[in-house]
Amino acid sequence: MDLEGAPRPVAVLRGHLGEPTALCFALQRCSHSPSSDAAVTLWSGAADGELRLWRTDTQETVARLPHAHSAGVLAVQVPRQDASLVYSQGRDGRVVLWDVHRLQTVANGPATASSSVPSEETVLLPQSFGFCRMLLFDDDDAAGRYLATAADDPAGHHSVCLWDVRCRATTPVQRLYPAGHGDATDTPTSSVMCLSLAAGRRNGLLAAGYEDSSVCIWDRRMADGKPLAHLQHVHDHEPITSVSIGWEASGATTAVPTVVTAGMDARLVYVQPAADSLVGWRAVAQTPLPCAGVSQVRYRPCDDRIVAASGHDGHIRVYSARRGHRLLAVLRHHHGAVQALEFCPDRSLMASGGSDRHIALWDVYAMGAPAARDVAQYANVG
Repeated sequence: MDLEGAPRPVAVLRGHLGEPTALCFALQRCSHSPSSDAAVTLWSGAADGELRLWRTDTQETVARLPHAHSAGVLAVQVPRQDASLVYSQGRDGRVVLWDVHRLQTVANGPATASSSVPSEETVLLPQSFGFCRMLLFDDDDAAGRYLATAADDPAGHHSVCLWDVRCRATTPVQRLYPAGHGDATDTPTSSVMCLSLAAGRRNGLLAAGYEDSSVCIWDRRMADGKPLAHLQHVHDHEPITSVSIGWEASGATTAVPTVVTAGMDARLVYVQPAADSLVGWRAVAQTPLPCAGVSQVRYRPCDDRIVAASGHDGHIRVYSARRGHRLLAVLRHHHGAVQALEFCPDRSLMASGGSDRHIALWDVYAMGAPAARDVAQYANVG
């Protein structure tokens, strides 16, 4: 892959009547498949409230929920160890748990609206979360499953909330503020715009980007809820539209936790802590962009070797996550803004969704061995 010969998509999924706004890969066993092997599937949510499940190898629709939400879909998340469940978040203020086994699958052609309505759904956390996309994660040590969302506390202060979804909790197990646990006195008046979690079992890093251009970073495993960093004006005064946490190589065997941020200005900003520590976070590099407006930025989770950013100009720019953050390729397919971007967790496959209502699948470089991703190596984490 190079700038002169950037590839076309390996496949294009068509069928949504609304703009795809949320994507999530999953390994799924499809009952109608002649093979019992798990297939790489992709969940997509659209601006008209529809959810679809696709097979990436055959590009067919496996299941369809035309009215999953009464407004647009903001996020779709699948548990890491249980692809039989899927969580969706809509602009209607609902987070919904769907049982995939109860969905009627399609053997030949797309499902119709009448044949694809699930027989059961469970609505979780019935309240408004704004327009910040939720995140789902499993806590291996505590055997819990949690959602991270943006939500106001009873006093109206903006916070990041962690919910135990296995307990069907109606109140969060923890609220995180830039000033520390339970302290909203220094909470920004602006809204939480975006969230990111670090990949890996032993990593508790959580980052939030705010409308006032600030970024806050926590280690969610620390009981006091005190943030590791609260950086102001990362993108001058422009809202931060997306954040992603990766581990950039520092030497042959070590890696440094890195938060890349995107905003409405024409640049990506990279934030790292001081050496061998999780304190002293600062902006260490920035990548200029040819035009303003990035909707999503993502480290590839399988190895953190590349960063992809989707633009309002319809292009996806792929950068090296090594020193210099060199531009590797500009991917062109969509006509109009690219609002959704997601990597497959354990493959080089990437998906993008655009205002042209297409979902493009890309094979983006071969995977490499990831560097160590263990925050326990840092001085202030036990």
